[in-house]
Amino acid sequence: MGWSAAWMRTRASATGSSSPAIKGEGPSMKRAFQSSNKACARHRGAGSRPIGCHCGVDPCHALSGGQQQRLALARAWALQPDILFLDEPTASLDPSAKREVESLIAEFGQDGVSVVMSTHNLGQAKRLASHVAYLEAGQLVVQRPVDAFFNDTLPEAAAQFLKGELPWT
Repeated sequence: MGWSAAWMRTRASATGSSSPAIKGEGPSMKRAFQSSNKACARHRGAGSRPIGCHCGVDPCHALSGGQQQRLALARAWALQPDILFLDEPTASLDPSAKREVESLIAEFGQDGVSVVMSTHNLGQAKRLASHVAYLEAGQLVVQRPVDAFFNDTLPEAAAQFLKGELPWT
């Protein structure tokens, strides 16, 4: 499949671990919360819990990092993408928020959305991935199904990474 820029703009969503995309407050932020909560309700069904504080009444600065990340994921998911690109989606989150975000990511995958994400968390890769790709200096070193990646012989650079031996440290 050829991925043109036009196709990517209409069928892919992306979110990262930074919060600039979530800054703001007032009426537009309230609408964003409400829209995100409606999208989440469509996804999870009636009775789903809202993503933000008090159903979108609180300003964004009152949200925790985990709430901000769940909101960013809901916004990206609301576009109903075929592919969701995530850059370290659980970086700097506490364990509870990390579990909730991982649960959302797993649900997106179960709904048929292809999720492409970066992570340095090997446990997270084992829990969420179907395939793992190891990149070094912008080059693909190895790509395999998750079980093969963690259990079979790997190229030296990837094997060192799994052992915690980072060549640049």
